[in-house]
Amino acid sequence: SPERHWANEQANEMSSIRRRYLASVATALPIAVWFNDEFYSIVRVKGSSMEPELIDGDVVLVRKADFFPGAQRQRDHEILSLAGKARVEGGRAEDDDNAARDALDRDRSRRQEERAGFPAFPIRGSWLPLWTCPPSVLPGEVCVFRSPSAFPPVLHMKRVVAIGGQRVRIPDRKGRGAVQTMPPYGLWVEGDNIKTKSEDSQAYGPLNKKLLVGRAERVIWPPSRFGVIHRRQPNDWRVWWTV
Repeated sequence: SPERHWANEQANEMSSIRRRYLASVATALPIAVWFNDEFYSIVRVKGSSMEPELIDGDVVLVRKADFFPGAQRQRDHEILSLAGKARVEGGRAEDDDNAARDALDRDRSRRQEERAGFPAFPIRGSWLPLWTCPPSVLPGEVCVFRSPSAFPPVLHMKRVVAIGGQRVRIPDRKGRGAVQTMPPYGLWVEGDNIKTKSEDSQAYGPLNKKLLVGRAERVIWPPSRFGVIHRRQPNDWRVWWTV
């Protein structure tokens, strides 16, 4: 009958729509998981150690890769050159800049050897990857990393105070304390809020960059706090380059 024929057509159409929907999900899901693992993810802030920049409950967009590493390296050089305030023991401003460039070049070459993204394209006889993981981080930026003292892994979010090739002064109750020389592949990270106890490098020392997950770029939730996470240059007396 016409009614049965119409019902069969409707059932076939709905079945076709479901199949297309499931095929789209099956195609998109692996891509979304890969994108989340390789490039960007979101992390929720827990605790008050990063106040006032970040507060408990903020949802932060985390960048997990550097795109076009050559351009990123130039960006890092320019930022450190403009900062120009970190002093060098018995040195000059140009010594400071050269030490920063050498340290960043060594760090980036290590990261490219460890984990490079493909496809890559040829530049001057060698293959340059389109992205590298994890991204570079500079003093003053906020990073996300796996805690070196927790298992199963727990993500922490702290501000980078010093990177490999620098020395950092660890303040004590008198305001000035011991000096720590950063290993080539290390980070010194601390919480912003000095009124609370923060589990950071003052507790477990320099952080190995292999624990780095990414760089926190902006708050995306709640809407009232949407915005870029600012970079705060460490005080001159705390961090300087070694030459």
